Amino acid sequence: MELDRKKLIRRKLSSISKTMKQEGIDAWIVFTREGNPDPVAVDFGLGTCTWRSAGILTQDNEMHAIVGSFDSKAVSRSGLYDEVIGYGSEGPVEALQNLARKIGFTTVAVNESEDFGLADGLSSGMKSYLKKHLKHIGKFVSSEDLIIELRGRLLTEEIAKLSKAIRLTEEILDQTERNAIKAGVKDKQVFEYIQKLTREHGATFSWDAEMDPSICVGKIEPQHSPYDNVMLRKGKMLRIDFGIKLDGYCSDLQRVYFFGNPPSNFEEDFAFAREANDAAIRKLAPDARGLEVDHAGREVVLRNGFKNFMHGLGHALGTTAHEIGPILAPQWRNRYGRAMDKILGTNIVFTIEPTIYSKFGGINLEQDVLLDSEGFVKELSIPQKQVITL
Repeated sequence: MELDRKKLIRRKLSSISKTMKQEGIDAWIVFTREGNPDPVAVDFGLGTCTWRSAGILTQDNEMHAIVGSFDSKAVSRSGLYDEVIGYGSEGPVEALQNLARKIGFTTVAVNESEDFGLADGLSSGMKSYLKKHLKHIGKFVSSEDLIIELRGRLLTEEIAKLSKAIRLTEEILDQTERNAIKAGVKDKQVFEYIQKLTREHGATFSWDAEMDPSICVGKIEPQHSPYDNVMLRKGKMLRIDFGIKLDGYCSDLQRVYFFGNPPSNFEEDFAFAREANDAAIRKLAPDARGLEVDHAGREVVLRNGFKNFMHGLGHALGTTAHEIGPILAPQWRNRYGRAMDKILGTNIVFTIEPTIYSKFGGINLEQDVLLDSEGFVKELSIPQKQVITL
């Protein structure tokens, strides 16, 4: 059973309004419309709206909606709003201006961000519309930290749901290992078996179903693709990257297998992969930055002579596989902007996934860990400590 997300969102918004007061933000406006909907529109109960629609949170924890008159009943039923104002052919301008004067908008947070797609839902045309009709607003600021608090930082019941998704993911992988991962079988057959089990358990997929799981055999470079239709053979490594969505929350795990007795140099490479994961996890702390966690794991990889892995070490996990939150990554500005500079904080689940490029293939022991409300790290998934031999 999925959580009552509207009640959960309202609780989160109550906390966010306090943050807004501390930061001097008068209001947060989610301004959306049909055709280019804001990713946060659903969280604000505006997901079915057609005309220009505004969901507004004030620092006094009041919620106001300004929507087309045909949408006002559905928005009212969401239970999120203290006031729902419907407009007709006159458009939303007068209602927006009246509310702005009443509340006293000076600094307003809007959903625009260079670094986070989930926080970049305000189109250029819609921002131009706001600036044209709300000329007295002194400053627009990015709401990205507010959206991280809304979506990336999880309540206790959300963590429980996410943990349940992780456990089921592990069960599906265990069953696949027993019944489908065998020498002489093609990677496509393993893919199809995992997909079948996932659906039988009533789950969906953490990312595009056509590419979940992603299966790599031997030296084939890890890609965002499902399989290569090759045979599993003795002496080859197998890596599975897999996540499910269950009751609205996602998992994201990887496991590494070897067919036959693994040679000692493969086991050594596996041990370095384990060391890199553990080093990164030890660095997780509320006052740490994503770049520091990435450096701790990446340093193990580079110090031991392996080539640099060209992806971030980890990301937040929540209602999407790549949830908004501080990114565990190097300062690759052209790729990640400043997302790795953010302080981690608490109540956030991260994937930990450095890669060792062994001569046998890419070894990645991705696991899901929680940085909890007290700043302690809890491993939500069972860490892979040794090579799984088949």
